[in-house]
Amino acid sequence: NFKKIKNMRKILSSFIIILFIQISNSQTISQLGVWNNNANFAIKFYQNKVITSTTSGIKFIDVSNPSSPTSTASLENPGSFPMAIEIDNNYAYFGGGMTGYFMIADISNINSPVQVGITTNIYGTAYQIAILGNYAYMATSFDTLYSIDISNKTSPNVIGKIDLGSFSSGIA
Repeated sequence: NFKKIKNMRKILSSFIIILFIQISNSQTISQLGVWNNNANFAIKFYQNKVITSTTSGIKFIDVSNPSSPTSTASLENPGSFPMAIEIDNNYAYFGGGMTGYFMIADISNINSPVQVGITTNIYGTAYQIAILGNYAYMATSFDTLYSIDISNKTSPNVIGKIDLGSFSSGIA
């Protein structure tokens, strides 16, 4: 339904740049701004910020003025860049790329994010994370679905895993 996209603003991520666009009707797309970087692998929008994983760290980009996006904060990549990002309340969850991990960051002050917990008891590249209460679920490229207890944010704990039998890139 094209009426639903009238005046919609979107953020598109490509390998090198993030484009900020506006769709004003079904035939008009205009670029509002661009943020250049060495590489972007995963992207989420939260409180006028774009959270993106890059080879040089996790970046928090202020997009309150989409014509002039500005990096305002960052977190170190723990081993490799995240390929999955999920946000729930005041926490961001990151699933590792080349090396398996699950990381939690406190983003209650979005301008000063802090890593609060991590587990490296994960194998494979994560592509998507789902949060349900005190549990996170993450499928990896090693055909495994992980169940992670996140009730203690400083100590996420893998409590179960199941072999999916084939590659899975998403979870809902």
